[in-house]
Parts: sequence; C-alpha cells; structure tokens
Amino acid sequence: MKKYNFNCSFEIKSSHDVSGVGSSRSSSFVVSKGISCTSLFGLKNTLIEIEKHNESLYKFNVDSYDLDNQTVQIKYLNDLSALISFLIGKDEVNGYYGTPYIHLNLESFFCKEEIVQDHKINDNEFVINEFLHVRDSVSIQSTRHIEFDEKALIGVFNHEMLDVYRNGLKAESERSKFFHWFLILEYLEGTPLYSHLFPKGSMFSEEETKKIRDLADTLPTDKKGIVLSVLSRTSEYRGKKLSDLLIRIGVEKISNMQGDHEISVDTIKKIICARNKLFHSGTDFPTNILWLKLFPIVSAVIEKLVYDPQCVEKSS
Repeated sequence: MKKYNFNCSFEIKSSHDVSGVGSSRSSSFVVSKGISCTSLFGLKNTLIEIEKHNESLYKFNVDSYDLDNQTVQIKYLNDLSALISFLIGKDEVNGYYGTPYIHLNLESFFCKEEIVQDHKINDNEFVINEFLHVRDSVSIQSTRHIEFDEKALIGVFNHEMLDVYRNGLKAESERSKFFHWFLILEYLEGTPLYSHLFPKGSMFSEEETKKIRDLADTLPTDKKGIVLSVLSRTSEYRGKKLSDLLIRIGVEKISNMQGDHEISVDTIKKIICARNKLFHSGTDFPTNILWLKLFPIVSAVIEKLVYDPQCVEKSS
C-alpha cells in the first residue's frame, strides 16, 4: 500500500502596507506553534503538520493514503491555504492596514512515495480533531492573538466560496477586495434557498401575467422584450431579499471596530449602492462600507457555509 509524503513551503503575507508622509504601517503574521491535524475536510487517512522553516517561511507536511497524484495534492494544498487564510483573516477588525492570507510557494513542492505494510484504511468523514494557534503582530508593536480550539474546527466543509474569500484577502486595492467579497453575496442569490424564498415572477398574478404577455405580442420585437422583462421581477427589492436571506441562515449581527450591530435592509442597500458605483469614474470609494459592513458580513456568511453548507439549500 502506498503512502504519499508531500510538502510545500508557504508564507503568511499581508495584502498591502499603508504609508504616508512621515509615517508607515505594515503587518506581519506569525504562527506561534506547530500544528498537527488529521481528518481535515473529512480525509481520515491524511495527516497535516505545519512547521516553522525560518523567520518568515513555514511548511505544510502532508502524509496521505487518500491523495494519490500531484493534481489532487496541489488542489488539497490550495484548499488548505484558503481555509487557514479564512481562519486568520475573519477576525481582522481593521483591514485598512492589510489583510492576512496564505501564499503557497509551489516551486518548492516535493512528493515521495512510501510502501506501507498492513495499514488499515479508515472511512473518510468530515472530522477535525486538532486545534490551531495563530498570532500576528504589526510594526507599531500591537499584538493580536487568535486561537482555534477543537470544537470550533469540527466538521469544516471545503466550500467553493473559501477561495473567493481568500482572493479578497489577497487583493491589494480596496476596490478589488470589494468586488471579490461582493461575489459572495451574489452567490447567495443563486442558491436553492434564495429561489425558494423569492421565486421569479412573483410580483404579478396569473391574470396580470397574461395581460402583459398579450400586450407584448402586439409590439415590435425590440419593445416586446422590454415589456416581458418585468415578469421576472418580484415584489421585494434586492436589498430586502438579501437581508431576509441572511437572517434566515442566521447571519443577523456583525462585529466591527465600532462594536456589534444588527444587519438591516438599509445595511444591505448601502452595500449594493456602493457596488453599483464601484467602477464609476469620479466616485469616492466607500471605505467605511467595505470594512464596517461588507467584510464582516461576508466573513459571517463564509463561517456559516464552511460549518453548515446545507443552510442555503431549499428549506422544508
């Protein structure tokens, strides 16, 4: 039976630094102790270790009976990087000075195969049975400690939105961060639960729909399409629908540097309005909306998705 031992170095980087006349501020992030973890993403025959290589470089060491080729091994490392980026980034209260993320040095990837006799293979399931300790510090000597215990990591699901979230952490400009993180809200609009709560065309009755179609049939083709487009509208506006959906999946409050706040329709409307103006020339960038509203909301959404991916399925 073959066991695959592969490793890859990585760095914990900050998306950007802030500097001005007579001042500068940068962030550095340090793993305070080694990590040993089995069963991440449900692979019970895979062991992960994180070790410190030097002052700024770390290494993923993976022993696995499950990941038997380079393609799945690289994907696993990328998924692992996205998860840990989320875990160290989600509690950042002031991303204005940079957000942390894991940067894989894939040029250092190495794998060797080992023949193992009489090893019992376990059935895979979604279990995590270890904990992480992560610490970061910034150049102005403030230090924030982040710890993840076993209970907080049990049953983590490898959700596709983790990578989108990490792309936002990596992005250097605030505009790019806003764009990536808003995609998470747009993802919610494509879920079965959203379609169940807000079916298309619910604004008009069957009788009204027939009248609109009859009217459209009397018009030229270009005008016919415009008239028929109103049938896709619902009685609720986008901000209200997203707000209701967030509440339905349990994202009702956010925490930011100003404290705890309940999510309201007005909150979501401001985010949507900012997104609509995002790439318009001459528009001031909504920094406060990014850091005080959008970032904490999507962080809470990702936390829901990785622990309970079924929350956005059609409700019974």
